[in-house]
Amino acid sequence: MVRPLGQSCIFNGVGERFRHRPWGLFGGGPGASGRFLLVEPDGARRRLPDKPGEVRLGPDQALVVETPGAGGRGAPAERTPEAVLEDRASGKFSEAFLAEHYRARRGPRAD
Repeated sequence: MVRPLGQSCIFNGVGERFRHRPWGLFGGGPGASGRFLLVEPDGARRRLPDKPGEVRLGPDQALVVETPGAGGRGAPAERTPEAVLEDRASGKFSEAFLAEHYRARRGPRAD
C-alpha cells in the first residue's frame, strides 16, 4: 500500500497481466490478475484503470498495488498426496486454497 505522508502525490502506473491472467503450463491453472485500487478516507476502494496516469493522492488516501500471480505448472489432480502435504507444511497455501484446488489429493492434515 502506498500512502503519501502529510502531503499529496501523483501516481502513474503500468500494469501487465491485469486484464488477461497469466497462463498455466502443462495443465496448470491461470494465475491471478493484478489491479490498482484507490482507497478513500472512509475505506471505500475503487479500482483504477490498468495503466493509470496522473492519479492524484491526498494525504488521507492510499493506493493498493496487487501484483499478478504466476500461472500453475502441472494439473492439480496429478499432484501426489505427499506433495500436497508439503504444500500445507510450507505455509504458502491456506486450507481453503488446498481444499478448493486439491480436493482429491489433500493428503493427511498436518495439525
